[in-house]
Amino acid sequence: MQHELIFNSSWPWWLLILIGGVGIVLVLSLYQRERREVSRTAGVLLTGLRLLLLLLLLVMLAEPVIRISSRTGTPRHIAVLLDDSYSMDIPDAQATQAERLRWADAVGLLPHDARPLRPLQIGGQLSILSRAADDLSDELRQLQLQVGRGNRPPQPLVDSLTDRVARLGPQLDRLNELTARLSSQTAFRDILPPPHQVRWDQIAGLMSKSIRPAGEALTKALKDLKPSDPDKETLPRLADQAHSLAQQCAGGVTLLNDPPPNANQPITDVIDASAAARLDAASAARLDRVAGMAREQIARELLLAHGGDLLARLRKAAGADSKTPFVVDVYRFAQTAARLPEANLVARPPSPDGAPPAAPDAADKP
Repeated sequence: MQHELIFNSSWPWWLLILIGGVGIVLVLSLYQRERREVSRTAGVLLTGLRLLLLLLLLVMLAEPVIRISSRTGTPRHIAVLLDDSYSMDIPDAQATQAERLRWADAVGLLPHDARPLRPLQIGGQLSILSRAADDLSDELRQLQLQVGRGNRPPQPLVDSLTDRVARLGPQLDRLNELTARLSSQTAFRDILPPPHQVRWDQIAGLMSKSIRPAGEALTKALKDLKPSDPDKETLPRLADQAHSLAQQCAGGVTLLNDPPPNANQPITDVIDASAAARLDAASAARLDRVAGMAREQIARELLLAHGGDLLARLRKAAGADSKTPFVVDVYRFAQTAARLPEANLVARPPSPDGAPPAAPDAADKP
């Protein structure tokens, strides 16, 4: 258990110090004037009482608060829901070529270079970075408010800011890694319809001219930030930079997800459909095979990431570095509602020849 004394006063410290100084001068002046009229003992007593009242007034204006924080070892629960409705046993015959390509790629049926770009991953990383930058901006403004009041930054806020700053660089690196091919895949860009070529150029320009420079500038500026003892003059600028980066990333998500003018499909679907059309015969046949898999089987294999340990991935995503234990609770619903053992998430590795994994046995079906 930790105890921390903080001050939540809306009065600036310099004004409280000024009030205290003026009050002390007035009390001592009054004492000098009363020396001729009252005894020394009475004068000292009155002066002490006045100083005590002044001290109480300053304490009330400072609004001291004792923060008590403690950590417990209560395990956190991760709920995994398995849909066992009848529709999950039906193959999705209406899936588009773009969807089939993503499924086959996700379950490991395609060569790694079968897709020149993974636009949905780019959009997902842009969304992650947008939320992270927005949260960073909010916490920087909270820190600015605390420093402006003359308060010591709360330790939870300091820890959260330190963690966000540490994660921002890797998040930007991941985005740059995903978008690196935008400038090199000019041949693939040229086979897209003209509206989507324009959208491609817009996304590439936003990345190279706005998001990447803004991210690098923010990362560089944050290197000098000390959340426990910040420079209050730089906090507004850092908060504005983080907010601007969040807005730019959100704009990139919009460019990816909204169809361009004179088109009815977003560029994410057009890129994947064009990649599917360029596959060789063997890979194209695998798209048809994955389209014949039941939805439950595809969902299971997508979650398990073709042989990975889903339980380990879930715990890592929930907080691999935390000492707090995590418990995975598996539930099924739709036909029946029941809690299942973790064994129902055990992975089945794909076949060595690249064929779709075999359907689960009746005893293994969730």
